Amino acid sequence: MPRLPGLILSTLLACLCAQTARAQPAPSAPSSIDRAAFDQWVVAVRQEALARGIRQETLDHAFNGLEPVPQVLERDRQQAEFTLDLDQYLKRRLTPEILRTAKRQAQANHALTARVARSSPRIRRSMGSSGVSRS
Repeated sequence: MPRLPGLILSTLLACLCAQTARAQPAPSAPSSIDRAAFDQWVVAVRQEALARGIRQETLDHAFNGLEPVPQVLERDRQQAEFTLDLDQYLKRRLTPEILRTAKRQAQANHALTARVARSSPRIRRSMGSSGVSRS
């Protein structure tokens, strides 16, 4: 499955925020929400979506009534990937069970990984002989 660019993922999050905001009474925005920054983000997402061929009508429907949801924004800011340094994050996330699972999955999917690597010159350049990314 192709990896979605950051703004596309942000758009999906925005739509989730919009649906959440529609489903509940809108809380009063605390001072920690920078409304101008939020509005600029919405403009940027809409522009990228239009450039990628998403119809204006679709965007109007998705963004109609969009409001920042303080709880969602706060949780986004507190993600471990953004608040911990790399060593702390790896120590917390790479538990022995996660590493065992990753190793089992790599072994179980070795043939598929090798086939994908052979099918794409770009992938071949970024993969080692083991099929594991060198970057």
